[in-house]
Amino acid sequence: TVATAGIDIERQLGRCWRTIERCDGIIADLLDFAGGRELHAAAMRLDGWLADILDQIKLPPTVALDRRLDAPQAVVPIDSERLRCAIVNLIENAVEAIADKPDLVDHRITVSSAAGPRAEVVIADTGAGMSAEVLSHVFEPLFSTRAFGTGLGLPTVKRILEQHGGEIAIDSAPGDGTRVILQLPLVQTKTSSQAA
Repeated sequence: TVATAGIDIERQLGRCWRTIERCDGIIADLLDFAGGRELHAAAMRLDGWLADILDQIKLPPTVALDRRLDAPQAVVPIDSERLRCAIVNLIENAVEAIADKPDLVDHRITVSSAAGPRAEVVIADTGAGMSAEVLSHVFEPLFSTRAFGTGLGLPTVKRILEQHGGEIAIDSAPGDGTRVILQLPLVQTKTSSQAA
């Protein structure tokens, strides 16, 4: 460690870099929220796309990830990168919720998919959960319960889902974890009777 006149320069530089990284994150969140970028949607098999994302996510070693991908035939029209950002954001939120409950025995995130009239993705955690008061504000821009949160994560996820013609709902209670339910339209296939 380099020290000059009693000042630990490496420690101070480390603080500076952490602050710069936080600022970069805030700017990225603001640009993402305000951007309103045009979607570049393509038909994707939901389960395969989700599996690829889950394969790339690095979770803390104490957190288990369960996959229950039950929509092998579901094809959704999505902007792969934009929707990937939403899924990653939700999984990062789940990791933080688990970290907020240190006495937790089961550190688990479950990602499931299903298909009916619409495709559904559910991200559930065994974390601390949210009160009804917090839940009523989570989609408001700049609302955050985190010390360094920007309050743009969930509003941005909601916007991304709406741009895809989808919806997001959250079911949570203190001590009972959180379930985030995403619904997306399926690719409509023409049958011979529908073809012009």
